[in-house]
Amino acid sequence: MSQRQTQNITKIFFSLIITISLFLMLPQMTGAAINKQINYQGKLTDTANVAIPNGNYDMRFYIYDALTVGNLLWTGTHTTANSNPVAVTGGIFSVLLGSGTGNTLDLDFDTDSYYLEVEIYNSGTTTWETFDPRKRIGAVPQAYNANNVNGDGIIRLTGAPTGTTIPDASVYINPASAAGGSYLLGLSVGGNNKFSVKEDGTVSATGPMLVGDSNADYLSVYGGNASGDIRSVSGALTLTPNAGSNLNINLSTTGDFAVNTDQLYVDTSLGNVGIGTGTPGQKLSVNGSFGILENDLTTSIFYTIFQGGDQGSDITYTLPIDYPDENGYVLKATTDGTLSWEYGSRWASVGSISYLLNTTD
Repeated sequence: MSQRQTQNITKIFFSLIITISLFLMLPQMTGAAINKQINYQGKLTDTANVAIPNGNYDMRFYIYDALTVGNLLWTGTHTTANSNPVAVTGGIFSVLLGSGTGNTLDLDFDTDSYYLEVEIYNSGTTTWETFDPRKRIGAVPQAYNANNVNGDGIIRLTGAPTGTTIPDASVYINPASAAGGSYLLGLSVGGNNKFSVKEDGTVSATGPMLVGDSNADYLSVYGGNASGDIRSVSGALTLTPNAGSNLNINLSTTGDFAVNTDQLYVDTSLGNVGIGTGTPGQKLSVNGSFGILENDLTTSIFYTIFQGGDQGSDITYTLPIDYPDENGYVLKATTDGTLSWEYGSRWASVGSISYLLNTTD
């Protein structure tokens, strides 16, 4: 090939097509199987618009951030010395920018200011000649879908969903099948797991899960290996089962139920209930007085109070198992606290007071 022909080649760069793969626009999200390269095609002709002779040509490619001058962002070398010269057939050539030794294309493509500069080796003068001006890199139509994906690793979905079913959601994950125990979604920071959703619907989080407005009304669910909490931050927490259904709280024999530590306490290992105590020793243990309301349950006007006095040891009373068979009976207690009904000549009544007479039967 003559020097004149070679010079004409470098002067006439007739056709330029740049195609950017959608996957290239997602460098932080693609897998190892994705080809992160730009398909670059062009046609070389002489001054008479005749295709240059077939053969291999040395070419270099540069990406800048400006049409003129600017910062050099990437260099790709396609030469015989690099074992990847550019093949030209009928004047047409095709190059995958990013292929070849030392040509890895690692740009984020997170702005629209990328310009391609091309050089071809002029064998007639042993110099490199530059095609001018630089060509702005565009995108295939599919790449517009990546407009919300930035090189900083942040995905932004700003559309307005209109679908009313789950498959119409902005983000929809629906594999045809999933192995047992596999994960559909996982979120981590620095390799530390934060949130996950398994194929069976199990949701796991290492921190608090807030339901509602985190600045006002919300339900928080959080816990660790030792304990967990469900809180309604600004109001009452209401649990409403379906009509006819029970509200069941299932506890192990080593886990107890407590309201404010000891206001109401259920010892599941013993089956005891405590009011005002966290260590109930009986089926019902009350620490303090307790009252029985009569008639008016809303205003509590009528009630009976049972008050235990100060004592040095336990006091146990055993009630009789039968009713008295007629009026006039009173309860009698033995020294061990056994109560029984007493009636007869040993008792006398004056008004509403009963007396025990010191008589011998």
